[in-house]
Amino acid sequence: MIRLLIADDHAIFREGLKHILEEHPDIIVADEAKNGQEVLDNIWKREYDMVLLDIGMRVCLRSRF
Repeated sequence: MIRLLIADDHAIFREGLKHILEEHPDIIVADEAKNGQEVLDNIWKREYDMVLLDIGMRVCLRSRF
């Protein structure tokens, strides 16, 4: 089983990708992120086998310290 985090700032793209991936029973979309901060928050909390990341997505960082 592959646990996937989808990170993209376009909700319609995330939804479309989830719909396509539903046909693959060995892939689970475990979480989604709409910005870079959500990606970082998610990977600090959970483990994923793969992150599908939009490289043009904005990152809004909050300090963790």
